[in-house]
Amino acid sequence: MQKYLLLKLLFVLCLAVCFCEGCTTQSTESNDNKTITAQSDSITVRVYEVAGGWGYKILIHEKIKISQDFIPAVSGKNPFKTKEKALRTGQYAAEKMRTTQQLPTLTVEELEFLDAL
Repeated sequence: MQKYLLLKLLFVLCLAVCFCEGCTTQSTESNDNKTITAQSDSITVRVYEVAGGWGYKILIHEKIKISQDFIPAVSGKNPFKTKEKALRTGQYAAEKMRTTQQLPTLTVEELEFLDAL
């Protein structure tokens, strides 16, 4: 139960940091409605359509650091079912990068909490 509470607290903290005063966040959606970009500081999350669903990329200073065509932490090659789920997961992973200064790892529990599965 403490693990769930810790995940919830981390998620709330991530949201607070993203929407804090002085944080410059930009969201854009392309004309073809197949790519969504959310940017905060030098980390950008781009959601894009893949065969059967959606994936995301995390860029730092416009250089791709993560390209995630499939849902991480679960077996199989299953893309995200919606662009919102891919974006939410990508933003969460980007926030973990900001706080840890490392490439993030996601758990099944975090994906369930994010309603990404």
